[in-house]
Amino acid sequence: MKKVLSIISIQLVILILFSSCASPYAINIGHDAHHGLLPSVAIGIRSDKNEFNIDDITLDFSFGDDNGDIIDYIQIGGINAEKCPIVCVAVYFYNAKYMDATFEHVEDSYVSQRILFEDYKEIEGWHFVKEITPEDYEENYKVQYNYWGRTKYDHTETLTIPKETLELTTGYVCFGVHQIAYIPSEDSYIVIVNDGDCRGVKYEKLENGKVKISDAGMTLFPTDVPR
Repeated sequence: MKKVLSIISIQLVILILFSSCASPYAINIGHDAHHGLLPSVAIGIRSDKNEFNIDDITLDFSFGDDNGDIIDYIQIGGINAEKCPIVCVAVYFYNAKYMDATFEHVEDSYVSQRILFEDYKEIEGWHFVKEITPEDYEENYKVQYNYWGRTKYDHTETLTIPKETLELTTGYVCFGVHQIAYIPSEDSYIVIVNDGDCRGVKYEKLENGKVKISDAGMTLFPTDVPR
C-alpha cells in the first residue's frame, strides 16, 4: 500500500511540474530560448487567445535591444559623406508584401538605394504607430537574455493590429521597429532596415468576422492569394 501511495505521489508531483511549465499563452513569440545571432531588435508578442474580432486584434508587444544604444548618425555618400542624424525610432504595422517599401524597385529587382520620404509617418502600406526619442529608447527599451536564452523585456505595451493590414484571406503582418535618419541635403528621411527589425504573425480570416493569429516563424514572404 505504501509503495502504491509513493508511486501516486510521484505521479502527482510530475503532473504538477508539467502543469506549472505549461505556457498560459495561446500566442507566445520571441520570449522563449533564443539561438544563433541576436537580432538587431528583440520583439516579443503574447496573447492568452489566438482568435480575435477583426476590429480588435489586440496583443501585448515587447521590444528593445540588448544594450539600448542607438548610433548618433549614419553616413551617406562617398569621400565627402554626409552625416545624417538618427532622429527617432519609429514603430509600424505592415502587411509582409510591403516589407521592401523602403527600397527602390527597378525592372523587377531591388536596388540598395533606400527611398527618401518627406514624412516617415506616411509610407504607403505602412501603418505608423508611434515614435520614440533616442534618449527614451536607450533608457527604457533594453532587453536581457538569461542563461537559457529567454528574453526579458523592459518595455511592453498593448497594441491593436490595424485590420487594413489584413488585405487578403491568409497572409502575414509585420510589427516593425526601425530607426529613422534625417538627410539634411534632401530635407527628407530614410527608414533604416536591418535583419531582425520586424517580427511577423500569420493571419487567417475565419467566418463571422473572426481572425486567427499564429506565429509566422521564418516565413514572411508575400504569398497571399485572393480567395
